[in-house]
Amino acid sequence: MVGYVNREVSLAFELQKYRQPGTKFIIPLQVEGITAEAGRRDLQAFQQLPLRSLSYAEDVAVLAKTMFRDFQHRTR
Repeated sequence: MVGYVNREVSLAFELQKYRQPGTKFIIPLQVEGITAEAGRRDLQAFQQLPLRSLSYAEDVAVLAKTMFRDFQHRTR
């Protein structure tokens, strides 16, 4: 059985192949209480951003800043 999450991750990996080396396209979130080692092995190679309940607004702000910066880098 293939869930929607697995499909989205597979699609993201497929799209990552068409990016220039070093260009980020996948940004895994490390959910509070789950270690990177407990997550998907295929995502462990990517830098993970934390998503914590006590600093949710700050973590989302960092995520948005990272996404904007990476988008700017890709469109140059």
